[in-house]
Amino acid sequence: MKKARLAALVLALALAMSTISTFAYPSNALLPKQQTYDKPFADVKGTWCESYVQTVYEAGLMQGKTAAAFDSRSQLTNGQIVVISARLHKLLTGGGDTWAAGEKWYSAYYDYFASVSFGGAFTAADLMVELYPPEEPCPRYAFVWALSDVLYSADVTLPTLNQVAVLPDSTDPSILNFYEAGIVNGKDKYGTFDEYGTLTRGEAAAMLARVIDPAQRLTFTVTPFDLSRDVLGVKGDTVLVTVKDLRYTADQLAYGVVNNLIAAKLNDGFLPSLSSLAEGYACYEASLELLARQKSVSLSAAELNSAKEDGRLMAGYMGVSQAGWTQENQNYMLLTALSDYYYAHYASSEDKSSFDRLNDDLFTLESSLTAQSTDALKALDAETVYQRAADSPLRYLYSYLFVDEQ
Repeated sequence: MKKARLAALVLALALAMSTISTFAYPSNALLPKQQTYDKPFADVKGTWCESYVQTVYEAGLMQGKTAAAFDSRSQLTNGQIVVISARLHKLLTGGGDTWAAGEKWYSAYYDYFASVSFGGAFTAADLMVELYPPEEPCPRYAFVWALSDVLYSADVTLPTLNQVAVLPDSTDPSILNFYEAGIVNGKDKYGTFDEYGTLTRGEAAAMLARVIDPAQRLTFTVTPFDLSRDVLGVKGDTVLVTVKDLRYTADQLAYGVVNNLIAAKLNDGFLPSLSSLAEGYACYEASLELLARQKSVSLSAAELNSAKEDGRLMAGYMGVSQAGWTQENQNYMLLTALSDYYYAHYASSEDKSSFDRLNDDLFTLESSLTAQSTDALKALDAETVYQRAADSPLRYLYSYLFVDEQ
C-alpha cells in the first residue's frame, strides 16, 4: 500500500512539474526578471516560439492576449510595438513598469515614446509617423527601427556575431545591424528581410528575446542572391547581347531584363521574349556610350573608381552583382555628364531645352542601333525565368507584382 501511495505521489509531482517551463531566465539578460512564467500559455506549449514567449513575458515586455493564450499567430500592431518599445526603454534606463492610465490602452506608452530623446537614426517624431495608427499591423522595418533607437538611447550596443553587408531587399543600416547581432536571419537562405511585410506576435517575441538574451541570438551565413545565376540561370560573365563593338554580359543586363520582364507580365498580362527585352535594354545602354563618344564626353578615373566601389558595396542588393551595379552607376554618371555637356552647349537654344535635345538625340541613336542576341540568350526561356523570379527574394521586393504566385 505504501508503494502504491509513493507511486501516486511521484506521478502527481511529475504532472505538476510538467506545467512549469524548463527554460530558465538568463542571468546575463539585458533586463532583470520582472515576473515568473508560472502559468504557461497553452497555445504556445511545444511550439517553435515557446522559449521566446517565456523570455519576453518574464522580462515584462509582452503579455498574453488572455491569461491562458499568447496568440502568437496574430499580427503585431503599431500600438503594440509602441507599448513594447516604451517598456523596453523605461526598463533599460532604470524606470519601473508602471504607467499612468490613459484614454486608450496605448495612450501612456505613446506619450512616453514621444517624450524620449532617442538620438539615433530617427527622432521620436519620425518613428511616431511610422507607428501610427495604433490599430494597424506594423511593418517589419518599423519594429527594427523602434528597437534600434531604443537601444541606442539606452546606450546598449549589441555585439557583432555575423557578417552581413547587404541583403537582397534592404541596405538599411538598422536592419543590417540586427542581422549582424543575430536578432533576425531572414525568410530564406538569402536572408531576405521583407521590410514591408507584417510581424506576428510570435516573431516579435523571438526578436525581443534575442535582444534580451545573448544565448538565444543566431549565428548564420547568408547565401548571396544573384540575378544572373539564380534567376536568369547563367554565369554573370556570359555575353548575352552585342551592339556594334559593345558586348553586354548577363551581369550587366540582368537588372533591366528581369525587372522589365516582371513589369511586362503585370502591365500586359503576357511575357515577351527575353531576347527582345535584353536587346532593347542593351541598345539603351549603348546609346549612352556611343553618344558620349560622339560628344567626347567621358568619365574620369576617379568617377570610374567611385562607380566600381559603390558597385562593390551594393553587390547582392536586388540580386545585382558588383559588375551589374558598377554598370548601373556608370550609366547614371555618364547620363549626368551628358546632361552637363548639353546644358553647357544648348542651354541658350530657343527651339528646345537642353534636356529635350539630349533625350531626342539618345532616342534617335537608340532607334538606329541593331542588337544581336547570342546563342546563350536565345536558349533562355521567359516563363522559366519569370517563375524563378517569383520564387526568389524579388517576391518580397515586388510583392504586388506576384499576386497570382502567392
